[in-house]
Amino acid sequence: MFPHLLMRHVSAFYVEAIDRLGFFVSISILMLTSAMASTPLHHRADQEASITNRWVTVVDGTHITTRLSHSDIQIIVAQQDGSRINLSADNIRGSVSIQCGESRKWYRYGLRTTAQGCLTAPLSFPVAPGEFIQLRVQIAGIPEARTLLSYRESGIVAPSREQVKREAIDRQRFCPISGHLLHLLSDPIEAKLNGKIVYCCSVECVAELESVSSEMLVSFPRVSTGDFSEADEELIRLQRSCPVMEMPLGSMGNPVKVMVGRQPVFLCCKGCLVKVKKNPVHYAKQSVGEGSDQLLQRLASSSQVEQVLLEDASEKLPSGVYKVGVEDQRLIAEQKICPVMEEPLDAMGGPYKVNLNGKMIYICCLGCASSLRREPEEYVGFLNDRGITLPIFR
Repeated sequence: MFPHLLMRHVSAFYVEAIDRLGFFVSISILMLTSAMASTPLHHRADQEASITNRWVTVVDGTHITTRLSHSDIQIIVAQQDGSRINLSADNIRGSVSIQCGESRKWYRYGLRTTAQGCLTAPLSFPVAPGEFIQLRVQIAGIPEARTLLSYRESGIVAPSREQVKREAIDRQRFCPISGHLLHLLSDPIEAKLNGKIVYCCSVECVAELESVSSEMLVSFPRVSTGDFSEADEELIRLQRSCPVMEMPLGSMGNPVKVMVGRQPVFLCCKGCLVKVKKNPVHYAKQSVGEGSDQLLQRLASSSQVEQVLLEDASEKLPSGVYKVGVEDQRLIAEQKICPVMEEPLDAMGGPYKVNLNGKMIYICCLGCASSLRREPEEYVGFLNDRGITLPIFR
């Protein structure tokens, strides 16, 4: 069986699946799936999105394309030169028998003609990804074929394009520019970075992504400690346990708040922070474990409020304080620490940049701006002692 499957050509659809699912999952698909080379077909975009498998078979010089979706099977026939054969004639008839999953029972469906000149049969049972499927097809009455067309196909049911997209979004989870959870604010927007598919939460983030180098995204998503607020009590109640130690929150003292991107994650102790920094996306997902619906709704509400506050704050920045952009990332990485709070620059909602007498200095929050202006010598000296020379403001 498997040598037969491996002789099949990989279709363009599976090339896209390889890009999204990753190398090791893709190898499994190639080993198990009977994927075929395809010719351009006329069909609706929503139909294409649901296609899982496609085979191309040559029977007595006639090219037959069989497309499987989760709801139906469609068959298109073409002559040897590639010209389509119209299957809408009344005398053309056919059937398809299907065996799927662990069941050894064969289900037979009559093929009906369509106005588009192909044959189709609706499926009365769900076709699940990962199941092995076999097809037996017979078509009679095609003048160009002269004889009864009979053939078989088999393979592993692959996920649809929409499923592949949803799984890719779930694996990425965070917008690499804003840090927001992808599925909470809006429909994620697909973009490409160095040939790889990346999802962003907004058109603005996509535009910024185009000017960001892959080196700048190595630390994505950013992980930092956060300050508690009254709203966190409800989040702690909904999260219930530490995603690292699986201990009830509060069982080892006050929970520790960590921001993974813009998602708050609560830990039972500071010792768990090391593991979260090594695998932030995994533990961010784990934190939503029990009571996930309520917690996700609460996070969505918090993210929407936060986005409004950030938009308002951008219009009310203190004089001489500015938002940072892509061009600031290298200098932020060099300065690393806020001279006022002596915390990482992204620890408290920042960084922001300040024009200090023509020099550029980065701070971790808006509150540090007034302290910096009151005692500039102290904080500039703090950075100079660490070998940091302030660049000219730009």
